[in-house]
Amino acid sequence: MCNDLGMQEVLTEKYGAAPNTHERGTDPIEGVFMSEGMNIVKGGYTSFEESPSDHRWLFIDLDESEIVGESMEARARPIERKATAKIPSVKEKFNCELERQVTFHNLLEKVENLYFECIKNMEIEGKITPNQEKETDNLNDRLHRAIKAADQKCRKGRKGSVLFSPEAKRIMGEMRILKLLYWRARLKKDSRRPRKRKIERIAKKYNYKGNLLIDDVSQIKELMHKTAREYAEFRAKAYEFCQTHLGQIADELAERDRKKAEMHFRNLLQREETKTKFRPIKTDERRSQGGGISRVEKDVNGVGITITEKEEIENEIARVNKSQLQQANNTPL
Repeated sequence: MCNDLGMQEVLTEKYGAAPNTHERGTDPIEGVFMSEGMNIVKGGYTSFEESPSDHRWLFIDLDESEIVGESMEARARPIERKATAKIPSVKEKFNCELERQVTFHNLLEKVENLYFECIKNMEIEGKITPNQEKETDNLNDRLHRAIKAADQKCRKGRKGSVLFSPEAKRIMGEMRILKLLYWRARLKKDSRRPRKRKIERIAKKYNYKGNLLIDDVSQIKELMHKTAREYAEFRAKAYEFCQTHLGQIADELAERDRKKAEMHFRNLLQREETKTKFRPIKTDERRSQGGGISRVEKDVNGVGITITEKEEIENEIARVNKSQLQQANNTPL
């Protein structure tokens, strides 16, 4: 049956004849069957004394690439909101800018006044007026614009394949600006020509100190080649720069909660390592886009039911999580 399914018993394939796997038998009656083409690093059988049952335990060691494939491009998932950033200074800047926007547009007072107007109208007429509905939408829209404005003032999310560090940001920003300057010099009197104001805005974002008025194509190309060589040399050292950057974040966290910076640094490294290991798994399972859960499949007496209501979804997830935590309660160690 396994041959028909294209599977092979990997222990006997690798080591030849196998011992009896049941203590009252003389032949192996258990094996490890895997798809053809998959290989194990090593494997074997325990003695009966080491097993809690009357069967030997079988074990195999697999290379990670056999399970999740070859290493993939380590492209970091962008941060949706800077308020959720792990860097304290970024989070603080987001909150300060959002508070400034809320104060500038007097949103708290407007919301409070609208709230009492709606309560008063509900008591008299049993509903709010169309103008109050429109004002509610306007205030909500104003708040979302304030969040977006605060977001744009903060450090951007990591989206590249090179590990993030301030040095990586500087070099890649320089490459981007030089490319815009190149096309501005090439496309004179062309509608596609990059605007000077756009280049100045991006240069300010990356803190670029070079000459923005240069319009000699050959000179710009020479600078581009120089920056490209610098970037190629940097890529080999990107990990070290990333470690230094994480160390700075750990120092920031230590100043705030008065805990050891070494502890924060270890946690940050472990988080990065976990992301790297699970990224190919999430990609293979098509979960790399993120987003919330909009539906849950539930089995009721053998019939699959789809749940879409928010409260029912939360209750079902809580029930499944609880059962997962308890599933090993009555099993041997």
